Amino acid sequence: MSIINVQNKEVVTTQTISQVEILEGNIQLGQSVRFPVKLLDASSKLISIEFVEVSGDDYASWGTDDTYINNLVLTTLGLTASV
Repeated sequence: MSIINVQNKEVVTTQTISQVEILEGNIQLGQSVRFPVKLLDASSKLISIEFVEVSGDDYASWGTDDTYINNLVLTTLGLTASV
């Protein structure tokens, strides 16, 4: 078999995000943090990677509770944790 070049044709697909993985962020102490977030399907297959920046009042409110970051990232991405 050989590869044949063709004119580009747009293909639209729908994927369902079922999981997210928040990776280690790039932090600027006292200012902000930028988290890469993997968006995954139900089989843990990577759909895409988004970046969420936390700064200002949101950064100041972080404290030591990482659940705060989990909720903030989900809200920023328009997602809700499942039970």
